[in-house]
Amino acid sequence: MCNRSRACFGLFFLLVALRCFAYAESQKFHQEIETILSSYEKKAQIGLHVISLGTHATLFEKAKQQPFFPGSTTKLFVAAAALDVLKPQFAFRTEIVTNGPTVSGIVQGDLILKGSGDPSLKIKDLEDLVFQLKLKNIKEVKGNIIIDGSEFDDIKLGPGWLWEDNLHARCTPVEALVLNQGLVDVWIKPSDVAMMSPVVHIEPVVPGIVIENKAIMAQIDPFQKSLKVKKKLVKGKDVIAVEGAMSLKAAPLKFSIPVRHPAQFAATEFSLILNFCL
Repeated sequence: MCNRSRACFGLFFLLVALRCFAYAESQKFHQEIETILSSYEKKAQIGLHVISLGTHATLFEKAKQQPFFPGSTTKLFVAAAALDVLKPQFAFRTEIVTNGPTVSGIVQGDLILKGSGDPSLKIKDLEDLVFQLKLKNIKEVKGNIIIDGSEFDDIKLGPGWLWEDNLHARCTPVEALVLNQGLVDVWIKPSDVAMMSPVVHIEPVVPGIVIENKAIMAQIDPFQKSLKVKKKLVKGKDVIAVEGAMSLKAAPLKFSIPVRHPAQFAATEFSLILNFCL
């Protein structure tokens, strides 16, 4: 009986010791994570939930119920789903078609640019397509120039996008025909005279975008970030407002701004290329 009691007490103290050791290790684990997180919390929002793969017990948690913007991690799920549904051999098709015959190099119907959602479509790609028309000796189009984005629905903004997001390059409206990622470049170059406005221009030029330049040149540190670019909607037009001060010694600045109507942007560029090449 005595030996059994000693064995039970020995097992009890061993379990208590293991529990204390596990608690000490757990506290050390918590402290190490907190130390790592503390160096980032001033410039980021952090939520964390660590679970044991063996016991499924929670090892560490911090703001686990706090809603966060998922950010770039969602690309992993989108890429996996795209590979599964579309398969690795899938390719986007952007093509020029007609709804009428071509007689002696003249298209008797409409010329239609049809997109399928290619996110990498560039102006150079449109030039190559138009060059194919030239190789077929097409010289004139009797009908209209039509942009066909019917492959996608009319929902152009992602769920949860905020109204102020329209200034960010990552928030281009989603359409079947998006050229240059739906972005235009706003270049701001310094003038030579203080109190004058810097030079602002857009590449490429898109109808419906207006520049409102209220910035001035000043004798300030060229690395001082006092220039602001804002986008707002005024009477159906996108207004790019440039405000603040720019150093006389500053290097040119470039801002990539999403257009509100990517299809209209594509139509404008397509028409210009056609007029130049045909």
